[in-house]
Amino acid sequence: MLETRERQHIRTEIEARLRELRIDAESSGEPFSDASLDDLWVFLDSFPNATRPAIFLLDNGNLRALWKNEAKEQVGLQFLGNGEVQFVIFSQRQNPPIMAREAGAGPLSAIRAVIAEMDGERLLTG
Repeated sequence: MLETRERQHIRTEIEARLRELRIDAESSGEPFSDASLDDLWVFLDSFPNATRPAIFLLDNGNLRALWKNEAKEQVGLQFLGNGEVQFVIFSQRQNPPIMAREAGAGPLSAIRAVIAEMDGERLLTG
């Protein structure tokens, strides 16, 4: 469980990254989706023990958050806005020892269950 101070530090870093992405998009005339931003915050607020993800602004203006580890496992989420999310999850299985892959799109309200099913919560929490 992350301490309150550590969670606040992560939130401050995420806010700074998002501000940087917005400024870069505005200065270069690129799109920045406020609906995607809102969905990103909804997800992060519902997962308070998540570590800081890498956050990217995609060409379509949507935000993508990525958590990955040294074993090449990952949870990648593109926030499409309007409560929709596109996801890709790579999770190492032990029996048999394979990299399980899942990708798709669906409601933001259901993504936690998909992440849990793929044993991806441990990637989000470090």
